[in-house]
Amino acid sequence: MDFSKIGGLLAQVAPTIATAVGGPVAGMAIKALSSALLGKETGSQSEIETAMMNATPEQLAMVKKVDNELAIKMKELDINLEQ
Repeated sequence: MDFSKIGGLLAQVAPTIATAVGGPVAGMAIKALSSALLGKETGSQSEIETAMMNATPEQLAMVKKVDNELAIKMKELDINLEQ
């Protein structure tokens, strides 16, 4: 998925997810983002972008939370997103 419309915002709020979206664990990152914003793992790109652009402070806090959880999971799995 190409999240260029929300790339800057995503990078500020959820840097781990923003990095992961372009890599081999993109599916995991997109599911986490969709779940945080939409309450379901299967949100479309359009749904996710719209939700992110119109996110409430509570939703942004949830996105940050799942970003932190994803970062911990990546570390546990010994996945370095920077490589």
